[in-house]
Amino acid sequence: MSKVVLQLDEQLTQIEQDLELVTTRFRNEFDKIYKNTEAVSINPISISARIKKLHREFLELLISFEHMIKDKHQLQEYIHKKLLGDTNNMLERALKKLGQSSHNWETANKNWESWNQNLRKYFQLYASADALEDNADMNSNLELETMRADAFISVDNEGRKQENLTTSQDRKIENQYPFTPIAKSAFQRLPRNLRTKASLEELNLHYEKVWKIIVSKGGEPVPTTQILKHIGEDKKDILDVLRGLAVISFTMEGWILTKKKSGK
Repeated sequence: MSKVVLQLDEQLTQIEQDLELVTTRFRNEFDKIYKNTEAVSINPISISARIKKLHREFLELLISFEHMIKDKHQLQEYIHKKLLGDTNNMLERALKKLGQSSHNWETANKNWESWNQNLRKYFQLYASADALEDNADMNSNLELETMRADAFISVDNEGRKQENLTTSQDRKIENQYPFTPIAKSAFQRLPRNLRTKASLEELNLHYEKVWKIIVSKGGEPVPTTQILKHIGEDKKDILDVLRGLAVISFTMEGWILTKKKSGK
């Protein structure tokens, strides 16, 4: 048996040597036929070798591209958490102290609201980088008011929008302005990193809780810690998504329902 195996091995070795010899002869013959530089480039043997090389390089580039996409999404998540997540509690405490000691409370509050609005606009423009990958019809010039208006569209009201939400000036806010679920169109316009944090059903469930909490306070600002006690300590991302939809806003004193500009 061992002798048979050795014979087969010798035969295979001989076949490999013959193939190598034939390949070499073919290459030499083609080189003789196509002597000029341009013609040598169509040598079938050389073409086959180049195709194999290009195939390997393509696979390497594909893997590298996938890593780049993954790194881009991780960077998006990191920036979002740093700007909208990790800073909220710190800014809330710092700005409360600022308001208690500053004689220019109204000016400081206006500056904070302006920064808050600009931050939301920044994330809408940044999200346009995902347009090709997600096949989403997201215009990089989309204005904040478009998302803000869509976010208040009811599923059953056929596009009719609610009247403006008031703050503490009207204590009957709950009766005058009933809860309106987030529309699917508004949810789909969110950046991918926000859409993946919760389903539309889950988002509306928590949005209703947040809405009731703020309404129960007469529309007055509600601190983050107080809201998380009702919706869950691990639901901080929900507030970020609702903020991205512009249905709630974060002020120096806490979270409030966002006012919607009246349409003409």
